[in-house]
Amino acid sequence: LLKASKIKNSKVVEALTRIAQKDDTSENREAALTYLAYVGAEAIGSGGIDAIAKIAQEDRDQGVRIKALWALGCFGKQAIGPSGVEILLKAAEKDSEDRVRASAVIAMQHLGHEVIGATGMNLLFKLAQKEESIVRTRATLALLAFGPEAIQAAGVAILTKIADKDPDERLRVHMLVALGCLDSKALGPSGVDILIRTAEKDPSEVCRTNAVESLSRHGPEAMGEAGVSALMRVAEKDKEPATRRAALLTLQRFGAKVLGSGGLELYDRIAQ
Repeated sequence: LLKASKIKNSKVVEALTRIAQKDDTSENREAALTYLAYVGAEAIGSGGIDAIAKIAQEDRDQGVRIKALWALGCFGKQAIGPSGVEILLKAAEKDSEDRVRASAVIAMQHLGHEVIGATGMNLLFKLAQKEESIVRTRATLALLAFGPEAIQAAGVAILTKIADKDPDERLRVHMLVALGCLDSKALGPSGVDILIRTAEKDPSEVCRTNAVESLSRHGPEAMGEAGVSALMRVAEKDKEPATRRAALLTLQRFGAKVLGSGGLELYDRIAQ
């Protein structure tokens, strides 16, 4: 693969393209696409890119379609143009295989929110809320990668909803960690409320602990008295030591001024 980027011979590129299109073995087609991706858009030209775009849509093997979508994402906006971006969006929404759709989403993320535009962002919002776990996860992670300025308030609201209600615990943990990385203004009061509720009441110990740690990053100003009181209850009563410890460390960071005399008394009792 390290040598692939040095391949400039047009006959070699043409041979690799034919293999990617027509070889009877899916492994060979995938391997050819891998080499073509490393060779780069300039070397394979518009004809080669068009061939790969067709493979991404029509090859009978999902592994080959995945490799073709990955190659398109590697080539970038200038090489694949609007028609290539449209192919990625179509694959993300309509391919028959979830793995292929997830791979298309990864390619969209690689291109960036400016390239996929409002149409692509709206599709990611849709996929993040309604699709099978692997597609939903990839769409959510793409939105996270783009950041709050790109996804705006509507996107942050979707992410907080996932953190609150998604059935996939691993995805919820991702979201809870991400909510802790947002600034408090972007997260907003409703997002803080979700973190507080999760920290105190979620059935998953991992989610409770991560919610506490995210609250720690936002601080007492964002949480208010109700949030600090909730953390005191978690530190005192949560059934899991890891969650109690996280809440206790958070209260320690907040300090005496925030806790007040009653909070300090409780903190000292719990710490012992």
